[in-house]
Amino acid sequence: MPDFTELNVDGTNGNDGVTGDYRMNRHRIYFCKTSAPRPYAVQLFQNFPQHFNQKAAEVKKGAHKHHGQPTFEFSGYIDLSEINDNLPETKDASFGAHDDWVAVKHYDKSRGFTAQTLKRNYLEAGEKAARAAADTSWHKIDDAAIEKFISVNQYHFLAGRRSWVIGPACEFDHDIVPSDIDTLMVFETAAIERVSRWEYLPGAKFFDKQTKVIWATLLRNYVQNMGLQRQDHRPWAGCTQKDGVSFVYKHVGTKDEMIAASRKMCRIHRNLWPSANTS
Repeated sequence: MPDFTELNVDGTNGNDGVTGDYRMNRHRIYFCKTSAPRPYAVQLFQNFPQHFNQKAAEVKKGAHKHHGQPTFEFSGYIDLSEINDNLPETKDASFGAHDDWVAVKHYDKSRGFTAQTLKRNYLEAGEKAARAAADTSWHKIDDAAIEKFISVNQYHFLAGRRSWVIGPACEFDHDIVPSDIDTLMVFETAAIERVSRWEYLPGAKFFDKQTKVIWATLLRNYVQNMGLQRQDHRPWAGCTQKDGVSFVYKHVGTKDEMIAASRKMCRIHRNLWPSANTS
């Protein structure tokens, strides 16, 4: 069995557990273009952990590849029982560590990259410890509950893809930014996702809350770490602004609604779902 299985947003590729609404979101920050050319997207990709890492979560380059492509391992500690009462309580860090893996699906050095969420098909240390504890404990531990925890824990919380793109603001806001203004830049991340398993569905609001913090922090970290000047700008229609980052969230119930609602977004983020442009 391969190390990973891709979690497609529409439930294809054998991931029939994907459930809930199609969840689309965009987070954007504006900055001033530097006078000397800089490889913005290359520096984002190569130093992604440095720009991402924060109090809520961290990421590192994965030791495993997927079909020869790089992976990233997102990690944090969470009690799965807070998301769903049917999952076992896991307050000990060695048992409660949850990692979310993604694989790079497309990388354009001039623009950015797209990542696909994954199910991990091998055991991590915490899962091995949980299984060993069930086998050796003097008091009874429900083997079925441990195996359930392991199987659920191997899934990224979300099925789908996220994209990170950096480019001239006129490409994003051609209706409000004239094409001859080439000094204003945008860094935007966007996603089309669904909950990867029904066990995670009760935590859907939690995921939205966390992503608003995590991705806004990434954008601000990148601008600060790169020594760039953040630029305030008029928000685009329907978005919310907070601490220099604009964002919008939209949930729809069907694939057809998702395709219609994401058409404009996919003109910028060209590989957001398997049937959009190239995979």
